[in-house]
Amino acid sequence: MTHYIGQVSERAAIFNAQGHVLLMQNPDKPFSQPLTWELPGGRLDKTDQAGLGVVREIEEETGLTNFTVHGPCFSHIWRREGDRKFAERYDVLYLITVPGIPAVTVSHEHIAYVWEDPNNLDAYDFASEHFKQGIEKAFALYQKLKNS
Repeated sequence: MTHYIGQVSERAAIFNAQGHVLLMQNPDKPFSQPLTWELPGGRLDKTDQAGLGVVREIEEETGLTNFTVHGPCFSHIWRREGDRKFAERYDVLYLITVPGIPAVTVSHEHIAYVWEDPNNLDAYDFASEHFKQGIEKAFALYQKLKNS
């Protein structure tokens, strides 16, 4: 049996009351995949429990505190091309909802944000294609949740 050795990241597909998803833009600096778009989140700290790292990351990167975590909805193993600093990552994407259309406080990790209609994702250059795939899965679950 081969066991997974790598880093675990938790990311958030955050949907507002209009059904738009929160996208964050990376800064133009080395190792950040300059000016690409991604979802809030990041690597788990040693003290994070599964499912709680995403809460910490949302608060740190967006300033949002009023949200509901509905659970994981997508996962993916990936490695950034040419990245020798980090091992493989196992990303877990969580479906998150927020009331209304809240303003976001952009942390030092990003330079901009947008609440975007999930039907317009092709207009964005994502840091990794799996972000778009995850948003599509999360949006399908969001619609089921909203219609139930």
